Amino acid sequence: MDRLLPLVKVKVNGGDEVNFLIDTGGGEVLIDTEFANKIGATDFGVEKGVFGGDLRADTGQGRIDSRTIGDFVVKNVPVGILSTRRFTAAARGKQVDGIIGTVLLYHFIPTLDYLNGELVLRKRTKENLKRIQEEAVKTKPVIVPFWMAGDHLMLPWGTVNGSKPVLLFVDTGAAGIGFTGPQSIIDQAGIKLRSGAETIGQGGGGAVKMVPFNLEELSLGEARERDLIGVFGPFPASLELRRGFRIAGLVSHEFFRSYSVTFDFDGMRIYLKRK
Repeated sequence: MDRLLPLVKVKVNGGDEVNFLIDTGGGEVLIDTEFANKIGATDFGVEKGVFGGDLRADTGQGRIDSRTIGDFVVKNVPVGILSTRRFTAAARGKQVDGIIGTVLLYHFIPTLDYLNGELVLRKRTKENLKRIQEEAVKTKPVIVPFWMAGDHLMLPWGTVNGSKPVLLFVDTGAAGIGFTGPQSIIDQAGIKLRSGAETIGQGGGGAVKMVPFNLEELSLGEARERDLIGVFGPFPASLELRRGFRIAGLVSHEFFRSYSVTFDFDGMRIYLKRK
């Protein structure tokens, strides 16, 4: 599995297939501004959104009639409208006409199968949940409990460089990195930032300054990954304490790409299964 983000084919309003990224760091479905105009998406107006690096950008609010993913057709889908075609570098150079966020995913039992390059969607039924639990008895994945904050913040306990357990945000949409966090966790985890190592990345709000570093170890529950790429800069500092509890960072793509990742939004568990 390479370091580029998962990309799936979808149809919007019954049209031709287009490319959408999958990003659990976002809430509602996003569609590209030009694409929204092309398909005639309903437009309800604009509000300011907060993105990586605490950058703000105008985000349209709208609706599409239908969206087809595999065998599923979802109707009357609320969407945010934002330029997404700028993210081609994270999608194998292919045009990105939208992004699938957590709000759509939690209507299903979704599996991001990085090992086989698939997004698997199951109906959110008791029978399917039971099958997943029975399969887990046989395959013994790591099961990580999590809480939901707001409409899309999945928050399990984890550790950073062997720190005390902290709440971490599961955000799969940061290409090429495993972790980012605020200054407090950088200090707590003993991470040394190199002067002059700054780079520029692309976030929803525009260009973001980043300082890359090597992370010795990152864990979610009993799942542990070592020698990951981390960056300082994209984590919105306003996110750390604004909900009345501490979110100490976010875990992203590099951590998950060795797993098949299933999200159970009824039992509030993440199943992490290696090949």
